[in-house]
Amino acid sequence: MALKIKLKPNEKLVINGCVVQNGPKRHSLTVMNFANIVRGDDLISREEATTPLRAIYYAIQTLLINPNVLQESLTEVQQALAKAYSLMSDAKAQDAIMMAANYVSVFDYYKALAALRPLVQRERKAEQQEQEEETPDKPAYAGAA
Repeated sequence: MALKIKLKPNEKLVINGCVVQNGPKRHSLTVMNFANIVRGDDLISREEATTPLRAIYYAIQTLLINPNVLQESLTEVQQALAKAYSLMSDAKAQDAIMMAANYVSVFDYYKALAALRPLVQRERKAEQQEQEEETPDKPAYAGAA
């Protein structure tokens, strides 16, 4: 079954480890056989992997786009997922981590990323809220009285 991907202008995606970038207009791409594909928006950089959860996400992403590291990293990813599961107190988060671990065990890394993506987004949102709370409010402009 073919996969049709609609690309935004200048959107990047990774296909079997190869970075592809769309031109300045919208296009669609049809993939006729199996390929590991990840949109650029779903990728995180090594620099963004600053928490244990993001480090796991980055490691799974690496397994997906660079199969040469598979044997080296697979056990480490599975151990990190088990540790993350034990550290989470939220049942929904534990379920997502367990789902990701199950997908990793059957080498379906895209679905593992999809299972972890909401947790990573929630983590980012919490960080942003903490930063906003730490930033003091600017004093009101007193010149217009």
